[in-house]
Amino acid sequence: MSSRDAILSALRRAAPPPAPLPAPLTGTQTFDDPVAHFARMLGEVGGACVRVPSEDALRSAVAALPVVAAAKKVASLGPEAHPGNVQLAAIDDPH
Repeated sequence: MSSRDAILSALRRAAPPPAPLPAPLTGTQTFDDPVAHFARMLGEVGGACVRVPSEDALRSAVAALPVVAAAKKVASLGPEAHPGNVQLAAIDDPH
């Protein structure tokens, strides 16, 4: 038996036995205040939830983001948040 075959054989013998898959999750999870829960979870992963009262306030908040303010090109699929200056439909080759 070659060294390769010995190693592969030892790995096969040491493999754990197959385990059954867990049962699928059923039911739903609800929160007393889902918006507050979302904001807290977003904050825990490094994001920030900014609530705005209107579309004008939304556009202002997005435009004030440093990454947007410094960008030379902005592609937007949400024109109500930011109109963008790149027309995605006009790009033939995304590479």
